[in-house]
Amino acid sequence: TVEKALALIGEAEVDGALLDMNLRGEHVLPAAEKLMARNVPFLLVTGYDIRSGNAPALNDAPRLSKPFSLQSLSAAMTDRFVPHG
Repeated sequence: TVEKALALIGEAEVDGALLDMNLRGEHVLPAAEKLMARNVPFLLVTGYDIRSGNAPALNDAPRLSKPFSLQSLSAAMTDRFVPHG
């Protein structure tokens, strides 16, 4: 749930996160905003077109569209979470 995600973000040292856009019917925006405020990288995992939704703060957020393969998940996570250079 979004409530559990917010609690975890507030309690734990989070290096990165995978966020499903829909957590049991709730929009993940509050959790994403909390991660952004803490400069924690995250990757949205969604089957929705977030650019058409009511969360403009997430329009440019990196995302992985469902359904996805293990290979595409690995590539997206490497691109987002592994330092380059």
